[in-house]
Amino acid sequence: MSRLSRPTWVKNIMSLLSVNDVNVYYGDVHILHDVSISVGEKEIVSIVGGNGTGKTTLMKTLSGLLRTKTGSIIFQGQEIHHLLPYEITRQGISQVMEGRRLFPFMTVEDNLWMGAYPLNDREQIQRNFANVLHLFPILGKRKSQMAKSFSGGEQQMLAIGRALMASPRLLILDEPSLGLAPVSVSLIFDTLQQINAKGVTILLVEQDVKKSLSIASRGYVIEHGRIVMEGPGQQLLSDPHLKETYLGI
Repeated sequence: MSRLSRPTWVKNIMSLLSVNDVNVYYGDVHILHDVSISVGEKEIVSIVGGNGTGKTTLMKTLSGLLRTKTGSIIFQGQEIHHLLPYEITRQGISQVMEGRRLFPFMTVEDNLWMGAYPLNDREQIQRNFANVLHLFPILGKRKSQMAKSFSGGEQQMLAIGRALMASPRLLILDEPSLGLAPVSVSLIFDTLQQINAKGVTILLVEQDVKKSLSIASRGYVIEHGRIVMEGPGQQLLSDPHLKETYLGI
């Protein structure tokens, strides 16, 4: 696959999320240039790239923290680029921000309940709570502890659990492996596959190119605010440009 090719099979994907020719600015600085991606139902899609390439800007745009200058973002057939962040969450998108962004002086349990604010169904919230504790048993054992007392890996589990409390159809994660020990990174990626196997679609933004593309149905490579490559995860991992630039091979 050439770096700039756009394969025809992309058109055949039934998109849960569709980002179409999006341009985003910080003031007068043009950050994202005609970015287009699609995320199909129940896929894991990875976006990889180096520091300062626009990955986090794209994630903030998807969650409504930044606005598009031009282009559209469509989720479940509805335009969402004009919505406020809380409205986007209520549409079924939950995001785990870079750095986890927990409430450090609140308990684990209270952090989890905060994630359920978009829901009105008490029974569903209780089911979600039980499912999160089943997925991350350590959270149940230490649910009365302050979030700040957890290790980095445990905090990432809590951040993911909090996002799952909202019953998302799409879970977005921004650099979930950042600052974690290798054993915690492996656990987080294994857990993401479990979450996906239960029907939750995942959009993963990562600097760990090998791990993220290894679990991805498809991937995109972003450089200087532009999508320069896309394709099945394993196919991208074998691309000479990607291997040389991001894997040092």
